[in-house]
Amino acid sequence: MKVDVERLSANIVFIGHVDAGKSTLSGRILKNCGEVDEAEIRKYEIEAKEKNRESWVLAYIMDINEEERTKGITVECGKAHF
Repeated sequence: MKVDVERLSANIVFIGHVDAGKSTLSGRILKNCGEVDEAEIRKYEIEAKEKNRESWVLAYIMDINEEERTKGITVECGKAHF
């Protein structure tokens, strides 16, 4: 039996409690897959440092509005292609 290993797309949903790391994990995957360039990461690092939130840098890839970044809580559903 031949198995087709090529897949055009996959849908992944991260579900978890508040502050479980869903946005951070999503940001890490996007960064590791090369979907976020280093200049953008540096911009997020500066912004996170200014807000005293250095550990949230990868979450900033997914959490793009100011309310999410200030509170550290995702308000809107995020969607990204990689």
